[in-house]
Amino acid sequence: MSGIEEMLFHFVKKIKQQFTNPEQHKSVNYLFDKRENNTKKIKELLLNCGATENQDKKYSGLYVFSEIVHEERLFLYTGISRNLIQRIKQHVMAGDRYTATWAFAMLKNDKDNKLHAVLNKKNKEPIDKFGFTSKENLNKEICEEISTIQKEKISKCDITFITENDNFLLHIAEVFVSCELRSYWNSFETH
Repeated sequence: MSGIEEMLFHFVKKIKQQFTNPEQHKSVNYLFDKRENNTKKIKELLLNCGATENQDKKYSGLYVFSEIVHEERLFLYTGISRNLIQRIKQHVMAGDRYTATWAFAMLKNDKDNKLHAVLNKKNKEPIDKFGFTSKENLNKEICEEISTIQKEKISKCDITFITENDNFLLHIAEVFVSCELRSYWNSFETH
């Protein structure tokens, strides 16, 4: 096995171990309790996971969201970032489709949501066909739905991190770890 392969399998093993240690994973609700400083809590979790700052004084690495269903841990979403604290905040609190990309993917996939048809249209049909009078109205509705998904789904997840400053390794690790853990929401679709 090559050095990179060993490192990738180590990442998967470490993620699974961290989800068994309460000090190395936390619920998103805990991290984003409105009464406390969420940056401080995220940084504390990062340090408990062995984090080190990169040259920009930020934390670079891989993150995994999961939940327990029928007493089994399901891995939902794996991502990477050069600024883990900012990226996690975007997943949990950002209100638009460009920064809250996971919530937007959930919204696009929800066939019961009234926005499903307009978000998945394949041609240039006018949005008024879907009941929206302007792009602003559509975008406002998207932001509201993203916020609902963040509150009702993402905030109930657990999260853990592995810090890594090697960009090449990080990009390979995102795909590998996601596939090994069978992260439900990682599709790697091109835009």
